Amino acid sequence: MRILKNVLLGLGSLFGLLVVLAIVMGISSAHFKTQQTPFVTRFVTDLSRHWELADVYDRLSNTFIEQAGSAQGRQIMQRLRTLGALRSLQDLELRNYSMTTTGTTAVFSFKGTFETDAALVTVTVLKTSGAVRVLAFHLDPIPGRNLPSLPRTQT
Repeated sequence: MRILKNVLLGLGSLFGLLVVLAIVMGISSAHFKTQQTPFVTRFVTDLSRHWELADVYDRLSNTFIEQAGSAQGRQIMQRLRTLGALRSLQDLELRNYSMTTTGTTAVFSFKGTFETDAALVTVTVLKTSGAVRVLAFHLDPIPGRNLPSLPRTQT
């Protein structure tokens, strides 16, 4: 009987710890979303003005810069220019959130309306030591719209 009591106490403690961890992650992700939403919207707005990486270079990760500098990355940026500037965004949400020893990574998603079309925009950011950098940027066509399907890349 004593062993069963200890096992149940251990399981109860573990369950309580998991509940506390879930609450902390929920609060932390909500706070992160509140803090980084202006960064994400400003990034997409600035990038879409001319679709030039130089406009947002200081907010990009090194990996992103390397991929965007490739032939395929330059071709994608050229195709994105046809969209024009971002006019509005709707339904911004935090899709994925993780905290590790190397930093906090989050995936933001929203429906963006551009000058010539609309698309589902996904932006992945990494916050390390107070600096926030964009790891990935992706556009998916919205069914029924004119945006041509783009190859799936991190650029």
